[in-house]
Amino acid sequence: MIKNLFIGLGYNFKGFGFFITNRTLWKFAIIPLFINLLALILLIALYVSHFGDIFAFITKPLGSLDITAPNGFFWHLADGLFWFLRFGLKIVFFALSFVLIFMLVFILSGLVNAPFYELLAEQVLTLKNEWVERPFQLKSFLTEMGHSLKIELCKLVLFVALSLMILVLSSVPVIGVFFGLIGIVFAAWFFAFGLSSFPLVLQRKSFKDILGWAWQNNMLLTGLGLPATIPVVGMLFLHFQVIGGTLLYIDHKQPEHL
Repeated sequence: MIKNLFIGLGYNFKGFGFFITNRTLWKFAIIPLFINLLALILLIALYVSHFGDIFAFITKPLGSLDITAPNGFFWHLADGLFWFLRFGLKIVFFALSFVLIFMLVFILSGLVNAPFYELLAEQVLTLKNEWVERPFQLKSFLTEMGHSLKIELCKLVLFVALSLMILVLSSVPVIGVFFGLIGIVFAAWFFAFGLSSFPLVLQRKSFKDILGWAWQNNMLLTGLGLPATIPVVGMLFLHFQVIGGTLLYIDHKQPEHL
């Protein structure tokens, strides 16, 4: 299990090396990189300006976690413990929220960047003799675009459902830290799930098939997606990870995906 995590992490370096040695891929990375950085800056600015309101809304069911006018040593001690608890929750919530913001940027930009990432994955498959370029046909192009959009929307639904659950659970005292860590692992897997799925999208596989392949290779994908969870810097590596994810798919595809 741990071995697969490091193998998956290694595909980031393979993707970088493949990108550097194949200059024909460079032109496909410029526009997605610009879109990712622009979306990231806007979302971070919006989040930081409203962090207090968001935290208050999420933790409202827990009460104020405060003792009004404590009287006596033990009440002051309890009030101090509640203060540390609130502070710890804010740190966990802030860190997890930042990860979720990057995931949201990834999903939203993915809807826009999907055609560029598909082209990037297609070029990698072609260079590896895993794909034969087809002549352009408008009907086929529109069908592929519709299928790609459907897959991206399915990813969005999955992301929203699971991330909201993790975000709420991370705000619960004691167990919140545990779910905060789960959130980071989920983010790494989900990043890689999206970035390595383009070869399957090109083959017009169903979302169920794509999700099944991603789950069968969950530790490989978690390792691949770890760099993407690094704040800000992670957004600079997404095109490398599309390439690395495509190479990972080539090495670990199922017979029915050939």
